Amino acid sequence: MNPTDCPYLECQHGNIEPGAAACPTCGLWLKRCRQCGVPNRSFANYCRSCGHALPPSPNSWSGYRGSVQRIGLNRHIVPHSPPDVKLKEVAAFRFSSRCRSILAEDGYLVAVSDDGVVKTLDLLRIGREPYTFKVNGGVFAEPALHNGTLFVGTVKDESRGKGAIYAYTLGDLSLNRPEVNLRWDMDLVGKPVQALLPFCDRLYLNISKDEHREIHIIDNIKGNKPIGPVCVYSGQRSSTLVGDQPTRKVFFLSEKERQLYINVFDHTSGTPSRMIGKPVREAPPDFLDYIPVAAIGSKLFAVFGETKDLCRIDIQSCCFDAKITDRVRNYALAGMNNQMVINSRGLFSTSESMQENMLQGENIVSGPVVLRDNAAVVGMKDGKVRFYKLSNLSIQDNFQVFNASDRVQTLAAFKNFIAVGNPNGEVKVLELT
Repeated sequence: MNPTDCPYLECQHGNIEPGAAACPTCGLWLKRCRQCGVPNRSFANYCRSCGHALPPSPNSWSGYRGSVQRIGLNRHIVPHSPPDVKLKEVAAFRFSSRCRSILAEDGYLVAVSDDGVVKTLDLLRIGREPYTFKVNGGVFAEPALHNGTLFVGTVKDESRGKGAIYAYTLGDLSLNRPEVNLRWDMDLVGKPVQALLPFCDRLYLNISKDEHREIHIIDNIKGNKPIGPVCVYSGQRSSTLVGDQPTRKVFFLSEKERQLYINVFDHTSGTPSRMIGKPVREAPPDFLDYIPVAAIGSKLFAVFGETKDLCRIDIQSCCFDAKITDRVRNYALAGMNNQMVINSRGLFSTSESMQENMLQGENIVSGPVVLRDNAAVVGMKDGKVRFYKLSNLSIQDNFQVFNASDRVQTLAAFKNFIAVGNPNGEVKVLELT
């Protein structure tokens, strides 16, 4: 094996140029090893030359709000910011039901509909029809990509409380006749909701069951014989699950007798992690479980109460840190001290230098997604996507993507692409040029 040759067996090209994103002969994506620089196949987990683990690309959109942190950030540096955004439609397809989720990893887009249809698209070969397959049941939880595997939770029989988890390997999507393979599946008692969270060698699930919530874990998800599910929490309410890769910890919020708890799973030891629940001092009651929590550094962000206050909690001290703003519908994190917030006043930045730039935005229905250092993008009720310049929110670019009667309900950003979906099942992929 020559480590500079194309890693795809059907291709004979040798001496791939350093830094090349794709093979010049077969046109397939390359995944570089950070240790030795050798090119590997899409969805590879270990370098074929040195055996070093291949980390996920920072340009992926692997789960709900982009990553396990749930911060809504695309780390790719886009070429232009408003008013100079240039957008080109490069692909479009349709589901028979609403597009629930759009994910992307290693140059492939994965879209999932409410009724369990999955469509995948190679972003280097967008002239091809999407590869399509179907899972058994409806989808109520946001799916996730992890280590070249797609995890989808479904409800097979809601009246009887039967759900399931499916794990599909995606490595063979690069073949001339692409395919996916079911690695394993597992029945569940209850309905997977909110968002799946794969982390290390474990899958975390939020389960709705008998008018209460449970957190389940499945271990050994990298193999073909997973272990579980095991219920580790049962209560009236639980937040979305959120992970922090630098500290190797997973968190969720729960509430008992109006006392808020941070529940922590610590993966630093490499052994299966057990949950530790810690009360949060001085925290407001009644967190809103339908608005996701997010983690950045040692801080956890969540929305509380009838006034929908976005608040920050210090994870290390388990203490309420600050109220940021109120009437929050959704938010993304452009940094520790700069949150992009959608509320009844519109989209605005919480950075003190930009408080005067609050904008009216009642028609915003999806997002925000932050495009690193340059812009924030939102989906609109009238079928448009709107870009805001981060340093001056009054500077905008608007693009009509769908008909004016079709709102942009699903929004994702990865590399230099924006992908959007609407309630009619339409999905479009737009390239920032």
